Amino acid sequence: MRLQQLTTQLLWRLQQSTSYHALNAKDLIVPKLPDDAADLSQAMTPQKTLSGLEECRGALYEIGVADDGTLVGLTKDEMDESITTLRVMAATLGCRVEILRHVIVGDCEWLETSELVDNVSSQPAQVKRQARLWVVEALVTPDFSPRHYHQDGNGDNRQEAQQPTGPDESVFAPSRGRSTTDQLRITLTGPTTSGKSTLLGTLSTGTLDNGRGKSRISLFKHRHEVASGLTSSVAQELIGYKDHAIFNYSQDHVESWMDIHDSAENGRLVFVSDSAGHPRYRRTILRGLFGWAPQWTVLCLGADDAEVSSSKDGASSTANEVLGMAGAAVDLAKAHLELCLKLNNPLVIAITKLDLATKTSMQRTLGQVLTHIKEAGRVPKILKPAGGPNQGWTEISPGDLERVKDAIADG
Repeated sequence: MRLQQLTTQLLWRLQQSTSYHALNAKDLIVPKLPDDAADLSQAMTPQKTLSGLEECRGALYEIGVADDGTLVGLTKDEMDESITTLRVMAATLGCRVEILRHVIVGDCEWLETSELVDNVSSQPAQVKRQARLWVVEALVTPDFSPRHYHQDGNGDNRQEAQQPTGPDESVFAPSRGRSTTDQLRITLTGPTTSGKSTLLGTLSTGTLDNGRGKSRISLFKHRHEVASGLTSSVAQELIGYKDHAIFNYSQDHVESWMDIHDSAENGRLVFVSDSAGHPRYRRTILRGLFGWAPQWTVLCLGADDAEVSSSKDGASSTANEVLGMAGAAVDLAKAHLELCLKLNNPLVIAITKLDLATKTSMQRTLGQVLTHIKEAGRVPKILKPAGGPNQGWTEISPGDLERVKDAIADG
């Protein structure tokens, strides 16, 4: 059961690097594993690659590293056993394991009890053992080497020995032609409750938020995220653009990322990553900023006064609510802004929660943002919200497009 759980986690991680991984629970394939009593070394030959993993870029495993990043290390025997288990897990999904590097991180000592078989009256002796501790980086990727399968009586795919057969009996790797559509990677960041997930939910689904998380609910992966409203993991969505048209899930013919790819052909695909904002998930915040090498960063900052609007739906959280009394004086918005400026990537600052903002809170927020930008030696450009009624979520007005192009060109 434990091996099956770990293999299901591996499948989920592999799906995160595919162009489309939003599988429903009913679509999840439960891997078939060998019996606990079976010789695992005989089960390391990759089976047929699972459907949906053809474009997977792989999953990186760090073996011998604790959850907090500490290099604990494993002995050689323990490491060999862990790698064998990983190979078995990968093989059930049609993947292979490549060891990228192995590093010695320390030494260990332990005592073993040795029975003196030549003298039954003697007491067991304590023998000191020593070993080096290793940490290994392993990359799990789909295996596309030619293989041949047949079905047995149980309907299972079994691998046969490779024979010189005709082309129609061979299993070849699928074509991996590179898309000609221009692609842009953007990451959303900002303090907790600043509207990152809501913004991405609205952009990807065309659904306006109701102040209680209606538009962001589709991005949450975990039950505790739905219950608390706080993002704890990185979520990605794809949005397509072509001329003035926007392709997202608000359109009837769009049901998956593949539909967005097809609709935006020869246009532009924007891969947007949403990340956590609570300091408790600081590693996830950094993963969102660095993990997918974003070309632009969008920093969301709420314009409302958290102390005044705290009783309203969708209001920003105060530092006291986030960090407790010990962190009441911490300015989370300033910390995120300074981090983004130090990265020196192209930066967009989206001022959110305008419906809850007062004139005073809006002026204070803009003043603080402009001050920090200038102190960092950057030149800010201000784009005011578009006037007039909303034109919907299926196209960009020519006027808005020209204003953005002019601002970027002047920068």
